[in-house]
Amino acid sequence: MIIWFGFFLSFLVILLVSRKSLWLALVIGSYLLGIFSLSVAQMLRLTWQTLSDPSVLLLAMSVGIIPVIGGIMQQSGLMDDFVNNLPFSQKTVMVFSAAFVGMLPMPGGALLSAPLIEKSGEGVSAARKAAINVWYRHVLLLIYPLGMLLATTAMAKVNLYHVVLYLLPGFALMMLSGSLFLLR
Repeated sequence: MIIWFGFFLSFLVILLVSRKSLWLALVIGSYLLGIFSLSVAQMLRLTWQTLSDPSVLLLAMSVGIIPVIGGIMQQSGLMDDFVNNLPFSQKTVMVFSAAFVGMLPMPGGALLSAPLIEKSGEGVSAARKAAINVWYRHVLLLIYPLGMLLATTAMAKVNLYHVVLYLLPGFALMMLSGSLFLLR
């Protein structure tokens, strides 16, 4: 029972602190949950293992470099050249730039797709561009096998193609509702 209390308390703290800083909220929330479920020695050991793990450090560096790449592309004009030379309509570029970046197996995709949508969505409100970015970055995850589907269907010992067939109506509904409510 005490672990559940710690879970809900840490969740609440994450929600409150994330208004100011997401990374700080996650760190505080994880330590708060650790207080309710681990010993101090275990928390220190896990902290050291996490901070000294090369894969964690490389992941942090790769996520940190994404906005740098986006900024360089914007400052150098490469982003403008890329968007202006695409032979598609404004709506198509906004949808597919977010969708294809969402398929990349990397964290921080929003930081890479946001500048593309910013450049291609001239005349569109900032709130609508943000909604398009979030919506279409995640819509293909329903049917994209190399995303989460391949691993989850293998773990559940379920046929991947049967799962995709069940998810296709939801995918079509998401595409239709995104078109009706976000792209009009």
